[in-house]
Amino acid sequence: FQHLEHASHLAASIHDPLRQARIQLATGHAHRSRHHLSDALSSYQAALAEADTAEAPLDQAHALRAIAEVLQLRNDPEATTYAHRANAIYQQLQHPAAVPGPGPSP
Repeated sequence: FQHLEHASHLAASIHDPLRQARIQLATGHAHRSRHHLSDALSSYQAALAEADTAEAPLDQAHALRAIAEVLQLRNDPEATTYAHRANAIYQQLQHPAAVPGPGPSP
């Protein structure tokens, strides 16, 4: 985590929200791999906020999908909302992660 924290501080120092979004997403993945779901969710939400600031739709979709996956692990019904939002962006971008039809079931 030290490398991710250092990268986050560097990205913040140069006011780069896209890099911050990607670092937060990676941090969330690291937390999730250790089954620290609360920390993962916080990192993914931070990634989404930074991706929104950067106006980076693909990064927004990745963060939304990651949030949906954590919420699904917690049996939170909001997971579906986040999964649908991510899929809508993926479809708009014609990204391979897009699920055809009305949207994914996380």
